[in-house]
This record gives sequence, structure tokens and C-alpha cells, in this order.
Amino acid sequence: MNKTCLATGRKSVRRAACGCAILLLAFAAAAAPPPEKPLGLWDRAVQLCRQVVVPTHAVFKTQVTNGKGKILSRAEFTYRIEIEKGRPKLLVVKAIEDGKNVTEEYRAAEKKRPGKKHKRGHETTINLSPWYTPFSPSAQGRTHVTPAGKTVLGKRQAALYRFEQTDASGAHALVGSAWLDASTGLPIKVEVHPVSLPRHVDSLDTTIWYEKGPGETLSPVRTLIEGGGGFLWIHRKVITRIESSGFRLLKRAGP
Repeated sequence: MNKTCLATGRKSVRRAACGCAILLLAFAAAAAPPPEKPLGLWDRAVQLCRQVVVPTHAVFKTQVTNGKGKILSRAEFTYRIEIEKGRPKLLVVKAIEDGKNVTEEYRAAEKKRPGKKHKRGHETTINLSPWYTPFSPSAQGRTHVTPAGKTVLGKRQAALYRFEQTDASGAHALVGSAWLDASTGLPIKVEVHPVSLPRHVDSLDTTIWYEKGPGETLSPVRTLIEGGGGFLWIHRKVITRIESSGFRLLKRAGP
């Protein structure tokens, strides 16, 4: 196989893995009117998302494999998240690609063009507000929810909901399932995937695990993103795991 083509494929799928979470964040942030009818436990979950929280630290671990399951590349990024002018900003603490420490390269790129894409194609400033959740109050006007009964998740009694979410124009729908604590309404886990996928992408599934955050808030502590696709003879699967910690309330700049 052409080495240039293979290298390009690796970088593309890695960027896609890191970018898919960003796309979900942007999707969830669009403004919309609140729902007219509360949905019991679902409505309690929405209440927990009325204040935005952001993590202090986040670790991204990505693995890329080919169609036969052979590992082609691994990357691990550790970030510190600071608040600048009311917006979260990611700063590289440590960056490892295929066993090589590339931290200084990423830090140098941050200083030269903060928040812009540098030659490795990674974006160092993203909007973390909110980390994807179907319970965002601003998204409820375009969220259709259907109760799907009670179940057990781990050792916890949970209420299961199916949901579908669209953007302001009604396009780019997301569909998924949400497990809420049957007594408190605290979200435990959400699984979500887009109805329409980009060209050459066969699957893109995201799972988020939640915990109660500071005060009456909701913190997405773990995220698993699994994507796959290919073009001609090139097939790739990308798995990204995100661990977030140290959540605090986001205080926006201005009125």
C-alpha cells in the first residue's frame, strides 16, 4: 500500500475521532425553546443541566486499527482546561503519539497559533460547553423522548428512554438511548449516534457516563467514541476514550 496514502489515512481518522466529540458539542449548543410538557424523570435530568460545568483535566486515548484488527497507531493527550473570557480552553499537558513524546511540538503550536489548527491538524481550543448531553435545556424543543420502561444497569434500577434530536433546521438527526436513575432521575449513561453519516464513514457510536457534579449539576465523566469506515481497499476503526475530572461551574464573561 502506498505509504503516503496510509499516513494520510491515519491522520484523518485520528482527527475524525477527536473531532466527533466537538461536532456533538456544537450540535447540542444550538438554541431552541423549552419543551411544553415535562417528562417526569427526564425533566429532572434537564434541571441538572441548567448550569454548565467544565472539567479541569481531560485525557484522550485513541487507537486506530485496520480491517483485520491490526493496531496502526495510538495516541494519548492530557489536557488542562482553563477558562479564558468565559470560554473553556484546552492546554496540552502531555502528548504521546505511537510511543513518542510530542508535547513540546504541540505546546509550540499553541503559542504560535492558539486555538488554530497546526501542521498536525489538531485543534487546541474547543467549546466544552456543554460536553454532549441530550438533556441540555436549550435542546429540548427539538428533542423527541419516548419512555421505554424500567431496567437494571449494573446494580442500579434505571428508567430507559429513547430519544431523537435534530438541529434548528430539522436536519442531522441524532438518535439514542438514555438510562436514568429510577428514583432520582440522575442520568447514568447515554448512547447516541447520528442518523446520517459523512461520506466513507460506516458507523459512529458515542457512549457517555455521568455523575452528579458540583451543586445541582451533571458531569460527563467518561466518553467512549467508536467509529469505522473506509474507501476502496482502506478500512479503519477508531476508538477514543475520554476521561474528564475536576468539574466546576462555568462562569461566563459579560452579562
